[in-house]
Amino acid sequence: MTISAEARMELQWWSQTLPNTSAPIHRPNFSVVIFTDASRSGWGAVSGDDRVHGHWSEDEKRHHINYLELLAIFLALKHFGQHLSDCAILLRVDNTPAIAYINKMGDHLAKEILQWAEQKHLWLFASYSFYQSCKKLSPTARKV
Repeated sequence: MTISAEARMELQWWSQTLPNTSAPIHRPNFSVVIFTDASRSGWGAVSGDDRVHGHWSEDEKRHHINYLELLAIFLALKHFGQHLSDCAILLRVDNTPAIAYINKMGDHLAKEILQWAEQKHLWLFASYSFYQSCKKLSPTARKV
């Protein structure tokens, strides 16, 4: 049986990552809580009193909403987490596939997000956020 170079790279990443990875049931002290939301036109995120949002390019708009939700998470993390390290971040998201991708290390973009977090020694946990919780997003961000 022949294994492709891409499959070898994936196996190598998993063999290096799994021994050093754990998913505790509860990590009590989240340093940061980030609420994110995405739509077909753009995305928004809020953490404390800080807000960020943006519009998707025409190419990005062609992606499935689950991908856009993950992309919104990644953009929010890059904004709010740029100066963070060695801490836990709670992601409040209203898209259950995106939550599963983050918590279970699934999907290519989720893997990229987790590798970014790993380099900064950030521990991520995603949980569901009802629309009412997302009202914390600025009116501008909610319109995107």
